[in-house]
Amino acid sequence: MGSIRERRRKDGSIGYTAQIILKRKGKPTHREAQTFDRRTSAVAWLKNREAELKQPGGIERAKVKGMTVGGLEDYITKGLKGRYLLDPQVTVTIDEYRNFFVNGEVDKPGGYPYVPGLTVRKAVSLAGGFKERAVRDKVTIIRDEDSSQTPKKVDLSSPVMPGDIITVEQSFF
Repeated sequence: MGSIRERRRKDGSIGYTAQIILKRKGKPTHREAQTFDRRTSAVAWLKNREAELKQPGGIERAKVKGMTVGGLEDYITKGLKGRYLLDPQVTVTIDEYRNFFVNGEVDKPGGYPYVPGLTVRKAVSLAGGFKERAVRDKVTIIRDEDSSQTPKKVDLSSPVMPGDIITVEQSFF
């Protein structure tokens, strides 16, 4: 069901692309890929993702992952229209978001419930604020959807998304 290809990147490093293609009656019905820095990470992702897709409703969940609420409403509406209903009216609401996480030089590091409109400044406030040795301009985020899990430097007004990991660095002086 899945395969892994080794490729040399422009910077000379090697990346491992894990790809899954699902077919029905010989035609691709679902395709997804992720690139990793290590082969072991690609193998682990492939194994976990194949198990997820084999679960009941796994392919449907994969198709809607990353969609906006409006995009999901349109997707469901198109699926219902004609076969089941003449003019379906679909409304999608989000009951609960995934937590985001704050660690490093904050008073109460840990996981917190995400709310729309959250910024790094607000997230740090929820975590009890900066500790005395915190460096306010050395804050990084690892985005949940970033398969390489690379920390990126951000400022206090940067948006926070569900699943993000925020790290506040410590000053040495």
